[in-house]
Amino acid sequence: MKLVSRAAWGARGYRLPSGATLYSSSRRRGVKLHYLGTAYSDRSHDRCDDYVRQLQAQHMDGNGWSDIGYSFLACTHGYVYEGRGLRRRNSANGNTTLNEQDYAVCLLVGSSGLTRPTDAQLHGARNAIDYCRSEGPA
Repeated sequence: MKLVSRAAWGARGYRLPSGATLYSSSRRRGVKLHYLGTAYSDRSHDRCDDYVRQLQAQHMDGNGWSDIGYSFLACTHGYVYEGRGLRRRNSANGNTTLNEQDYAVCLLVGSSGLTRPTDAQLHGARNAIDYCRSEGPA
């Protein structure tokens, strides 16, 4: 897996105390896949980390969340960005119960513009799912 750590993409620190909320049990149901609910335009890979930082800022500053909402994000080039990762509860699945049950992997595709994932992105998402299953555990 081409994993991009939080440090590598320049993530802000978690907003404490809730950003450090650890999962209380294993993700019983597994992994939910997400897409962006807005327009998305593809970009060169050297700009993907800029977009992930923009999403984090939107989630933290706009939504008031403690961090980016997803566990992982897959760009169109097949790289997987660490969001909240394997240990910290996500906020993307709708409510606390669902966030506790499933990891959240977001494919960087939108509701308009780029709406279809690339083959590389699908492979990255699959790698993220496998990682959640083997290391999570999910």
